[in-house]
Amino acid sequence: MHLAFDRHGLEHHPDAELCAVGSPVFDELLGLLRMRGDMHATVPVIPDDLGPSPFRHAPTIRLIRRRLIPAGTWSGQATFRATVGEAETTEHIITAEINGANDVRLPRRPLSDGEVLPATFQMPSEIVAEFEREAARRLEKIRRDRAEEVEQQQRQELDRVRRSYQARIAEALYEDEARLRRALKSEERRLSRRPDVRARAKLLAMTLDEDDWIVEETWAAEGDVEATLTYEWGFSEPPEVESDASQRSIAVLALCSGAHWVDETETTRCGSCDFDLCAACGDDAVFADCPVCGVASCGSCRQETGGLCLRCGSPGRAPEFDTEFAVAWRLGREAILFVGERAAELTRPGEPASSLLVRDEDVADPDRIRLRAYAVQNGLPADSGLVLRDLSRSPTTDNPSRLRLRRSENVRIELSIAANPTSEIDRDALADLPEHAAATVDGESDLKLVSLLEKLRHEVPPPTPPCVLVTRRSTFTDVYLEAEGLVEQVSAIADDGTLNTVDEHSASFEWRESSLQSPELAEAELGGLRVVLERRNDAVLVSAYEEGHSDKTSQWIALPDGFSAASQLGWFGVLESLGASGGRVGQRTNEIREVIGPVPVPMECQLLDRRVRPVVEVAMIDAEIDLVPVDSDSLRALGAPSNPVSKPLPGRLPAELNRALLERTARSFTAVVRNGFEIHEIWRGHGTATHEYRTFDGRPTAPTLDDIGAREVDFGVCRDGHFYAAGRAALCASCRTWSCMACDEIDHQASIGCPGCSASICRRCLSEDHVASTAICVLCGDTVCSECGRDPQVHCCPICDREVCSSCRVGELCPACSRLGPATDDELSCLPVELAATGAAVLAGVDKNAMTVILNRGGAIEQAVVRNGSLDRWIAFGRSMIDDAYKLRLSASRLLNTQVVPIVEPLDREARIDAPHLVLQSDRIFFAVWSVEKLGRAGRGANPFVNADGDLPHLVAREFPPLTRLPQPAAKTPAQVDHVVASIPQHRSIDLTLRWHRVGHDVLLVDSGILTRRFDGSSLHEKLTRWASTGATPPWVTQAWQPAPTVYRYAVSDIVEVVIVGMASLRALGVRADDRPEWYAISGSQQAPQPRCSAAGWALAMRMRSAHSPTQTGSASHRCRMRCTFRAACAPWARSNRPPGQGTRVRPRTRWRRGCRGRM
Repeated sequence: MHLAFDRHGLEHHPDAELCAVGSPVFDELLGLLRMRGDMHATVPVIPDDLGPSPFRHAPTIRLIRRRLIPAGTWSGQATFRATVGEAETTEHIITAEINGANDVRLPRRPLSDGEVLPATFQMPSEIVAEFEREAARRLEKIRRDRAEEVEQQQRQELDRVRRSYQARIAEALYEDEARLRRALKSEERRLSRRPDVRARAKLLAMTLDEDDWIVEETWAAEGDVEATLTYEWGFSEPPEVESDASQRSIAVLALCSGAHWVDETETTRCGSCDFDLCAACGDDAVFADCPVCGVASCGSCRQETGGLCLRCGSPGRAPEFDTEFAVAWRLGREAILFVGERAAELTRPGEPASSLLVRDEDVADPDRIRLRAYAVQNGLPADSGLVLRDLSRSPTTDNPSRLRLRRSENVRIELSIAANPTSEIDRDALADLPEHAAATVDGESDLKLVSLLEKLRHEVPPPTPPCVLVTRRSTFTDVYLEAEGLVEQVSAIADDGTLNTVDEHSASFEWRESSLQSPELAEAELGGLRVVLERRNDAVLVSAYEEGHSDKTSQWIALPDGFSAASQLGWFGVLESLGASGGRVGQRTNEIREVIGPVPVPMECQLLDRRVRPVVEVAMIDAEIDLVPVDSDSLRALGAPSNPVSKPLPGRLPAELNRALLERTARSFTAVVRNGFEIHEIWRGHGTATHEYRTFDGRPTAPTLDDIGAREVDFGVCRDGHFYAAGRAALCASCRTWSCMACDEIDHQASIGCPGCSASICRRCLSEDHVASTAICVLCGDTVCSECGRDPQVHCCPICDREVCSSCRVGELCPACSRLGPATDDELSCLPVELAATGAAVLAGVDKNAMTVILNRGGAIEQAVVRNGSLDRWIAFGRSMIDDAYKLRLSASRLLNTQVVPIVEPLDREARIDAPHLVLQSDRIFFAVWSVEKLGRAGRGANPFVNADGDLPHLVAREFPPLTRLPQPAAKTPAQVDHVVASIPQHRSIDLTLRWHRVGHDVLLVDSGILTRRFDGSSLHEKLTRWASTGATPPWVTQAWQPAPTVYRYAVSDIVEVVIVGMASLRALGVRADDRPEWYAISGSQQAPQPRCSAAGWALAMRMRSAHSPTQTGSASHRCRMRCTFRAACAPWARSNRPPGQGTRVRPRTRWRRGCRGRM
């Protein structure tokens, strides 16, 4: 039976039957599949003998096993019956295929009923799920194509329906239009819905085939290395194997120790481990010679041994070659390694000299290099140690009866072997080693022996190397000072560290006779060192001089208990200045210690400061008197420096030697110190003067007066610092200072009369030139004198700004401002009317020149000067300018006889209309009004305004009497004014309310008729004129239309007439106000005849506005509910000479629904 699945099949096989969707054969086959659909599975048949391997291989590998194993893959196909469409009526046959391109070379057999699927297959549910996923991808493409086809059909149908309905709507009446639009929206929703195209499929039959098994060959190489090769069965030629090393085809199969498949020519054998390696082994295939024996080793061997071959990396003991300080080990190729504690020696067969190895850190260490050179030169191991025995430090010996003046030292170096061996180095001993040529060595890392030597030293610790001992031994030559002379002693340090005396010499002092003019006491010399003893008051100075070095001097001093070297050297300087450097100074025991007399207490000055300093006088004595050693306080009082030579103080002597020298050099006192006081006094009167004097009896002394030349206990100090007798100074009226007779060198007068102003002045002011000021006191008329320069200090009062002298001022203020207080009735009556002071808090003060006034208007402070009933000065504080609001405040306060402050109220919002409406006419005017609620006074401006944008204070001020004078602004308020205002209760003003008064009307068209709204301030009156029943057509309508339209609505108010007319489907609105009609198109019609506007000589431009939101506000002229714009031009026709047909047709811009509801 032949089946043709398309027309091409029928053309090739005319006797075939057509098997396409819908044909009887297709339906019969589909029914059979539905009834007998099943699963069919096949598996390959495995041959018993596989035969030999087809590969050529190297002799180093062998075949262990050759077998067939499952490939782990399968293929198959499944047949599904699918239905696609919105009602799922269209059927399709879908074939899902998985891995259908796999070749089959092995014979196959089907699985019998009940036989288990091989492990290659998954779970049955998973197999079915995989086929379903493959079928779902094909099914989704069919469903998507069908959905796109349905959507295209819906779009075409929607376009056709929309065009049909739009044409019907354009010609329908108002009542039918809404119904047609609802029907159009319903069709749009139906045809815009996304089509619900569904696709379902059901599994009919499924065929599964396990793929051919593959060949697995297992090969083995040296070192228990195994690797496998897998390839497909059934090839006549062996498959190509790619080399892991070069990626080229392998001719002779080989296997390296890294289990890499390579060609036989790509392997290299290691001389250390005897393994074959290739380039794919990476770093393991990098060969290098062993640094010890030279054997070529692979990277794996070198990594295991740290860079050596396996034989050198695991050496064996060679005890027959051990030495005293090294352990012998046998390496590769019979090399011997002698291992010491810090060094090693390598000997190779055939090489005349061995290699000396040291630690890497010891190769370039200069200390090790020097010690290693000495050890190799003297037959010692290269890692010998070095220690130091220092016998150069003398043991400490304290002898209080002697002082070491000089020491010389001689150090000798001795070299030997220490009893305790060590390899460490004492670096302090290196400088004492002899220098030799450095030995040739290699670092342990140079031969890759670092880790190996560390392991060998741990396994068999080598003996400790010997240690070189360096001994430093010193011999000392010392010179000592004793009470009777000098001693030289030679000593050396023994091995036990003790100091042994080898030789000793001495020299006695040569003493001098005591002399008042010379301080020298004794002298001695020994071994090139000269020592001199000299007197320093109660002390003895010891000076040592080196022979040939007179500038190098060392000094010590013997001191009595309780005295310092600085004080004794200071007293020696005092004695040396008196020519008695060999003498001794003493002091009495009953000296005055403080000032005991009373201090003068004058009437015209006082003691400002008094400093008392002790002073000393030194005098020579001939006889012995009762004296004690002088102290350092007397030296400071004398003013002598404590160390006159300005160099470091001498050192102290040991206690026993200090006492012995003082006893040996003691003598009697030759000078005495007389103690007193130097007194420095500062007196303050009209000036400052200083009085300095000395007293040795403890009693104060009064100063000598400059005006009388005698001492007085009652005195004063003038401006120039002169002492004068009490009551003899005079005050200068010009410079305001006190002078005495000593200040006048001509007439010796304390004061003289000024020829210009007759004031009592000093001679200095009269003799100088002066510049006269023009400032005159307004109260007394005083000013600056040009003869003597007397200045009355004329300054401006900080409140009223009048010039007042210091004699007339009260503090900083003038007399009137200092007396500021609440104004009396008499004072208020004297105030000028320009001040508008009625009702304000007024402070007033009066003097003989004028009256000063401060007004507090409540938040506004002003100051005025009133002289002879008129304003001389008027200031408004805290203002940069006098604006209209302040002018209105002054003018209104003056008119209303109370203090008011302007307050501007905002304009009230107009009441809005929530219902839809059309503004037919709107008119507004505004008046500026004012009111004082507490006084019951109010007023309104005569001039109307078209808007409320003007400045209210400026406009209202025109309604009050004009001001003849205004205050001057002052940005800052003086602190004195703030202080005065804060002392009285704060004043509160009355509010002067300013606002706009709105007057006008609106004519609105609403759904029930004509609404007239009238505004007058805050009051609103509304009147509604309802639609009247249609009667005769108004004449003004018939004059404007031809033919005459049908009148649907008509209303007449006292301002406008409104009519709604129609002609066919055309609807229009007519408004007549002031005998002028205006027409608005509500809806147009293509079939209605063209209306002609018959009003003569006018053209009409119409605008119609859409409704505002109920929340929007604005001026009355713009507040309306419609903003849709129309324009229509009408030309005269009935009563004009123009020919018919030249008018303008009314064009609708929006729809006016019956009753004006919801569309305007």
